[in-house]
Amino acid sequence: MDLHLKKGALHRTLGVKKGEKIPPGALYNAAHSENPLERKRAQFAINAKKWHHGGAKSKKRKKMTVAEDKAYDRKHGIKEGSKKDIKLDRKRGIKDKKRKSISKPDMMAMKRRR
Repeated sequence: MDLHLKKGALHRTLGVKKGEKIPPGALYNAAHSENPLERKRAQFAINAKKWHHGGAKSKKRKKMTVAEDKAYDRKHGIKEGSKKDIKLDRKRGIKDKKRKSISKPDMMAMKRRR
């Protein structure tokens, strides 16, 4: 789906200089305008505010090796195989061959027992 936008059109109709933010009150008034095109542009601007525009990109975590994980656990006093260790391993993307993988139905049954 392609978006065909006329960049700056809402700024021009509202009389806001290019590069400046549109005040919330003006955006609200535009969203409730009698002009249907202005309403659509204002609603699009309201929705676009909620998007992540790629400003500060989140850093991707490097997956830890099993040796790095064991060293981290020793340093922070986390016992191997404990709930906290398993949770951290999942978060870090470490797959340990020693642990049995629990199927989803079994996991749900365990939660119900609590």
